[in-house]
This record gives sequence, C-alpha cells and structure tokens, in this order.
Amino acid sequence: MTLLSTHESPDPRPSIELRHLRIFLAMYKLRSVSKTAELLGTMQPSISVALSRLRAHYNDPLFVRTGQTMRPTDRADLLAPSIEDALRILEDAETRTPVFDPATAERPFTLALADAGKIVVLPTIAGILESSAPGITLRVQNITMSTPEALESEDVDLAFGFMPPRRSGLYNQSLFQDRFVCIASGNTKLELLTRNHYEAARHVVIEESISSTPVFKKLVEQNRILLKVAMSVPTPFGLGEVISATDLLATVPYRMAQALCKTQNLAIFRLPFEDPVYDIGQHWHGRVQHDEGHKWLRRSIYEAFNQFRAAWPENPRPGERLAEPGMHRIRKIE
Repeated sequence: MTLLSTHESPDPRPSIELRHLRIFLAMYKLRSVSKTAELLGTMQPSISVALSRLRAHYNDPLFVRTGQTMRPTDRADLLAPSIEDALRILEDAETRTPVFDPATAERPFTLALADAGKIVVLPTIAGILESSAPGITLRVQNITMSTPEALESEDVDLAFGFMPPRRSGLYNQSLFQDRFVCIASGNTKLELLTRNHYEAARHVVIEESISSTPVFKKLVEQNRILLKVAMSVPTPFGLGEVISATDLLATVPYRMAQALCKTQNLAIFRLPFEDPVYDIGQHWHGRVQHDEGHKWLRRSIYEAFNQFRAAWPENPRPGERLAEPGMHRIRKIE
C-alpha cells in the first residue's frame, strides 16, 4: 500500500523572478545573448546565468544555438505568448496611477473630532464636500484615547485637534494655530478684563478629556489663577446661550469664540495673563498616505484652513476686548 502525504511536496525546480521572464522575452525576440545583454543593460554572463535558471525551471533547453542565432524550442514557443501577456499586465499595473475625481467619487470617510472641532472644523469640511464632492459621505465620531488605534486599523480616516500620545506610523499636519480667549455676555460694560476681574468672576468650564481642556487647565496652573467654577459642562454645546444670558465667563479657543459669536450676543477678551498659541492639526496613518482620495481630502482641508492662519487681532493688550469677528485687522499669529 502506498501512503499519500497530505502535504504538498516542495517544488524541486529553482525559482524564477520577474527579471528572468524579461530576459526570456528579450531572448525570444532577439535570438542573441549579446543583443539581449545590450538591450537590458547588463553583462553577457548574467544573461547566461539567467538562461541556466530558466532552463532548469522549465526543464527544457528553451534556446539552442543554430549558426549565429539562438533558436527557441517548441516549449519556448508555447511559453512566449503567455509570458509576454503576463509582463504587459504587470507593467500596466506598475505605471497605472489611481484616479480620484471628487465630482464623481462615491465613498465614505470617517472623521474623529472633539466637540470643539465639530463647531470649528466640521462646517468647513462639510462646505468642501457639498461644493466639490457631493458623492462623499461623512461619519463623525468623538476623538478618544483609542483614536490612534482606530487610525491604524482604518476605522477612522482623519482625526482633528488634540491627540493622545502618538503611535508610530501616524502623520500630522498643522492646519492653523489657536489660543485661548475669555467670552462674556455682549451686554458687559467691561472694555478691559483684568486678572482681578477674571479671578473674581464665576466661570463655566468644559470638561472634555480629549480636547483643549487639559491645555487650559495647565495654563491656569502655570499662571496660578484662582478659578471660581460655577458650572462644568461636558461639551461646548449650549455654552454660548449660557454666557450670553448670565454674568458668567468661559475660557475657550479663539476659533470657537468666533463661531459662538455668530449666533449669540457675546464679547471676546484676550486673557489677562500669558496665553501661548498652540497648533491644531489633522492626523492620519501611513497606510492611507498615498491613497488618492485621502490625499485630495487632506489637501482640500489644509487649503481651506489657510484662512485661519491670519485671524488674530493686531497686538491686543492682555485683557483687551476684541472687535466683532471679521471686523478687526488681522495678522499671522507668531
């Protein structure tokens, strides 16, 4: 009785590579070792070594010398059309560039943002897609401590704002700079917010864990500010309504303050203490670095946010009340 193994026996033939097939095809067309070497820019001994490997792989001489030429065997005649077709397909695949047409593309993108980003960033992105890529759909989710892993697994395409500690393989691009300001009811008589005013007032604090909130808390600690918290809220939604209707203050990013002023009667003040700028960026994983659709979306968002790179009043004093959004002179934040 003969026992048959359930495992396939390893192929005893020597393996061949793409370059061997190119040598075969050149030999088939030119019928000359020297001309093949010249065409492929290599030495004749290299062609001879490759032919030996091809002969061993196919168990056939493939080319035999007849006078001054290398004549193909019947096996070579059978192989040539298939090898030529295979090489053509591979070369087409290597040279073909994926095309992404935003006007006709239909694909989803998943974005991760903090709530502040939904107020500041999301309207701009929605405007880009509505005007240039109506077939693209968005799924928006909160940015969390697991967002870096979600970017790596491609469950999230792009994340915006502050990120948990970075993982290897992630890319970042700064979109604009921001800084904190204080918002108050537009009915306030204050024209200059002093540190005494700031510490005497009661404040609404946003308690997002993955957002600008930790940065603000660090800023308060560094400046030894005594903050009287009257209310803490999980998101900035409804914040403008609360501030406009009360004497409470809130400290928020300047871009958010501008957005809130569009719908609420608010006053914006520069903070009466040190308020450094910080970067707001978009984040993605290297796995989608060269995806044409992804590249288009990142580039479009970057270009759209260039307007924010020059949106800070010129040389305001600490605590100064700022003009209505869009009414003041602007300069690039240094």
